[in-house]
Amino acid sequence: YRILSNLMGTVAPGPGAPGSPFAPGAPGRPGAPMGPLIPGIPEGPLGPGSPLIPGTPLTPCGPIGPGKPGRPAWPMSPFGPGKPGCPLGPATPCSPGYPGFPSNPGRPRSPLAPGNPGGPAGPVSPFGPGRPFSPGKPLSP
Repeated sequence: YRILSNLMGTVAPGPGAPGSPFAPGAPGRPGAPMGPLIPGIPEGPLGPGSPLIPGTPLTPCGPIGPGKPGRPAWPMSPFGPGKPGCPLGPATPCSPGYPGFPSNPGRPRSPLAPGNPGGPAGPVSPFGPGRPFSPGKPLSP
C-alpha cells in the first residue's frame, strides 16, 4: 500500500488502508493544501467624454456701399469756367461679422467601479497541512 501511494502521490484525504488480521491498518493520508485565492475582476476602461458642440458660424460681410457724391461744380463766372467738383469719398467699410459662440465642453468621464473581491480560501483539512508531494519511483521497463 505504501509503495502504491508513493507511486500515485498524495491527492486527497482518504480512509486508512483496511487492516489485516495480523496488523492494524495504516493511518489516513493528509488533506490537500489550500487552493489559491481567486483574483477580483479588473476595472474596465474609461468611457469617452461627450463630443464638443460646434459654435455658430460667422456672419458674412455685406456688400460695399457707394462713395459719397462729390460737390457740384461752381457756377460759371464771367471770369472763366468754375472749379471742378471734389472727387468721390472713400467707400464705407463693411461691419465685421459676429463671432461664433464657444462650444460646450464635453462631460467629464465617470469614475470606474472597483473590481469584485476574490473568493474565500479553501477549507483547512482536519488532518492538518498536507505534506509536499513525493516524487514517485520510475516504472521499471
